Amino acid sequence: AIALSDVTVTRPFGNWLLNFPLLLHFLSQSTLGLELLGPLLLFSPIGTRFLRPIVLVCFLGLHIGIEASLTVLMFSYASLALLMLFIPGSWWNKLPAQSANPPDQGATDSSSPMETGSNTVTWPSWCKRLGLVLGCCCIGYVALFNVFTLTCPLPWPPALNKFSQVGTLMNFGQRWTMFNHPQDHLYRFAFFGRLKNGQQVELLRNQATSPEDPFPATAVPFRSQRWMQLHRETIAPLGFIFRHDMARYLATHWNQTHSEAEQFLDGDLVVYQATPNGEVSWDSLYQSTYYDARAEGPVRLGLRQGKWILRYDNGVKSAEGRYQRGEEDGEWIFWNEGGKREAAGRFVKGQKEGTWIFWNDDGSVNRGIFQNDELMEQVP
Repeated sequence: AIALSDVTVTRPFGNWLLNFPLLLHFLSQSTLGLELLGPLLLFSPIGTRFLRPIVLVCFLGLHIGIEASLTVLMFSYASLALLMLFIPGSWWNKLPAQSANPPDQGATDSSSPMETGSNTVTWPSWCKRLGLVLGCCCIGYVALFNVFTLTCPLPWPPALNKFSQVGTLMNFGQRWTMFNHPQDHLYRFAFFGRLKNGQQVELLRNQATSPEDPFPATAVPFRSQRWMQLHRETIAPLGFIFRHDMARYLATHWNQTHSEAEQFLDGDLVVYQATPNGEVSWDSLYQSTYYDARAEGPVRLGLRQGKWILRYDNGVKSAEGRYQRGEEDGEWIFWNEGGKREAAGRFVKGQKEGTWIFWNDDGSVNRGIFQNDELMEQVP
């Protein structure tokens, strides 16, 4: 019922099932029992002729039900394809045998195409051994990944970083504990933006924001399963590399479809959590990514990198300097909205360091020495 409460992935049939809590409880318990005993029965050497077909039919119903109730991309189809490996050989033998290249009517040779055909491919024996080794390595990695998940609290120690990266690259990141608290996965998405006309809007829902209701309770209607999957990928710890590009795409699309007065300036792409009842509160914010459409500069792996130019709403340059992995680094200079210099100095990992110069409106100059972003002393 908690999974079906997430309206971002629930289909109409899943919404209908929410009207029958007792049925959902029975189906949930049955699913747990099937996933626990099903693999054992599939590999059971006893009663294979009768047990395996029954288990296959149960899994078939499970995945058809999942696909009918939830948007799970290719999960159900891939699972059903893998289940074909467990279809008893006697079932395949009942299918009519058809030759890929039927012999001529007048041919007298009774040998099969596999015996005489020139298209037969013979794989060397080392290919089978290589497949066995790779399969054992993958199974062993998944087992170790889950052992570490159960024994090491997140985040993992630095010594396991390389091990974890392999799982990310190979998409082996699933773990036994990933659904221990399903209510923690009811995410909502919003993009709060500021427009040229001063209006505050939520871009994903195309509606004005209200200070009394900061987080919309309604879910975003994703245009496709891939778009929904992209949003959910940004939630993962390593998903931050996609957040800036996704915010830029959303802002660009908004500006292309709205008037000059409604152009997007800057805003926050946020993720927040809802309760199983669909309610949200002030403290439900999960993560936030700031995007400034007025700024110019390169991005690397989701972070500002290299030379950047920041601007005011009127297009006047407000600051210029370099970023290193998302933090100000090196020499920076700042201007006021009139285009006059306001401050200049050096950053080290996002903090002011050394001597900084400040220009006042009357033309006078102040200097200060900073350490770890704190003013230590003023100098003439």
